[in-house]
Parts: sequence; structure tokens; C-alpha cells
Amino acid sequence: MLTGILYAKKLKDTTHIMLVDADDRVSDRLAEYVSHYPNCPGWFITNGYCYQENSVFIKVMRKAFHHYCGTSNILRKDLYDIDSNDSETRDRLFKAYRHKQLEQTLAAKGIYLESLPFKGAVYIINNGENIYYGIAKKSKISLKSRLLRLKSLLDNRILTPTIKKEFSLLEKL
Repeated sequence: MLTGILYAKKLKDTTHIMLVDADDRVSDRLAEYVSHYPNCPGWFITNGYCYQENSVFIKVMRKAFHHYCGTSNILRKDLYDIDSNDSETRDRLFKAYRHKQLEQTLAAKGIYLESLPFKGAVYIINNGENIYYGIAKKSKISLKSRLLRLKSLLDNRILTPTIKKEFSLLEKL
């Protein structure tokens, strides 16, 4: 991750950097949108999709997508105050620039990212590659949590050809 950020910062035409998990997908509209706003500090993907491979359904995540999925922050390259590939920098990157910490890190510097105005990514789950998904599962679930889970079923949609195309969701053979 650090090597990629350092490399991207050196590229002449790079304005923004987005860290993307290998198993997630981004919208085919994303690069064009970002290219229209080269001076914008960046964006949080606050709404997106959650998908389990080979399912015919996809779940709409309407808010706080960036708290669940690492593929959710687009940051102007100069805002990564990183210039070397050493253990201290790696530790700082992990502590300050993770998707769950980035908002606080930037706010402390007076920098606020905008919310991307469309669903920008798909968080793919239960494929064996998710590091954090499901680690903090509780054995006892409150009634409120159970009701919220039932309510969240209403967020499921049929996976359409349009969504498959926009996010390059291919079926496994």
C-alpha cells in the first residue's frame, strides 16, 4: 500500500489517490468524475453496495459506507504527508489513513472531504479475502440489532446487468 502511494505521488498527471482492496469494485464513472475536480481535497464514498459473490442480490448501503469498506476514500495526492517507505511511516499510515481513521485525521488538519454524489464502490464480502469482516461478531444480539437486521433486508436489490457492467461484476465460472 505504501509503495503504491509513493509511486502514485510521483506520477505527473496524478491528482488523487484511492486505495482499492483487491476484491472490491469501483464505478466506471469514478475516474471521469474525479478528473473534473483536480483541486478538490477528495471524497468519501458514503453510499455504495455490499455484494456476496455469485448472489443474484446486491445490498444498497445508503450511509456510512466508508466506515465499513476500505475502498471508500479518494484523497488528493498532496494530502498524503508520506515521503518514505520505512516502518515508522507504515505505522503512521496504518494509524492515520485507514478508512475508519481518515476522517478524524483530516479533520484535525482542518480538511474535510465531500461525499461522492453517487454509489462509488461495491464491498464484496464472504469471499475469503476480507480481513476484518465478521471479526467483531457478538454472540448475543440485542432485539434492536435484530430488528435493524430485518429492516436491512429491505435494502436488497436484484443485481441488474447495468450494475454488473458499471462495477465489472463478473460471474465466477
